[in-house]
Amino acid sequence: FAGEIIANEFIIQGYKVSLISEDKLNLNEVQCFKCNINDSKEIESIIDSIDRIDNLIIFPSSYLPKTILETTDKDFDYYSNLIIKNTYNTIKFAIEKIRISKGSITILHSSVALNPEPGATIYSILQASLVMLGKALAIREGKFGVRINNIALGPAKTDKLMEKVTQTQIIEWKNINPLGVSFKFDDCLD
Repeated sequence: FAGEIIANEFIIQGYKVSLISEDKLNLNEVQCFKCNINDSKEIESIIDSIDRIDNLIIFPSSYLPKTILETTDKDFDYYSNLIIKNTYNTIKFAIEKIRISKGSITILHSSVALNPEPGATIYSILQASLVMLGKALAIREGKFGVRINNIALGPAKTDKLMEKVTQTQIIEWKNINPLGVSFKFDDCLD
């Protein structure tokens, strides 16, 4: 789980870490919140309970390997909420605290935002939307001393992803990834 890896790195560096996830997590030294992302009031309540936010890192990704003809309305709604609505609302409810701390927001997204994958149409569209969100935020929030980072990650060999795809698919993704590699989350922590 990417959030665990990122959280552990921040703990090593001496930061207090809070993690919001759809899954129930029990991590040492991490304040974990289980959240229904379809409930904006729940997101707002969790963000309100966190005293200070210096760095907000968002990784709204769940791969959907379906073409435009295979994607259902239910798929569209679920993945739009998971990737876009969750990111947007989390930032919206956290932005005042981030402005106060002159902190940063990092949006981690797939490299299909830059080089689309034809076999994952809705996923490509939603990931590209995250890039534009980051750009719009950078222009607006820079005026308040907030730094915005967009990081386009290539295919990541996580256990969860490998349950859905084959090694052949990972190799094919290397062709559309700007760096031409797959990676482990540990590789991008710095």
